[in-house]
Amino acid sequence: MKKLGQQNCASCGEMKRCRHRDFSPHAWAVLLHWEEISTPVVGQPLCNGCYTELRDLLIDRAEDIETVISNGLAEKEQSLIEEALAGRAPIIDQPDVQMTL
Repeated sequence: MKKLGQQNCASCGEMKRCRHRDFSPHAWAVLLHWEEISTPVVGQPLCNGCYTELRDLLIDRAEDIETVISNGLAEKEQSLIEEALAGRAPIIDQPDVQMTL
């Protein structure tokens, strides 16, 4: 049974309370490059567990992010991210939106 405010998480697919998480385009690109997510997940609502897992991964691999971006290894993913995020309306006045990493 679907509880009020719950939906399928774009990452794990489980029925949970999900919110849009505003990772930076670079963060989404490296997550795609590392194959931690698939393209349809970009900019979609995530449950707290998936968000925390992805956020922690980005924090743990911060040095790797710089390498990937500075060497242009995520350029293909970057264009996919821009397309995916362009189709999503900006989030305004939502108090539960997380800060960009």
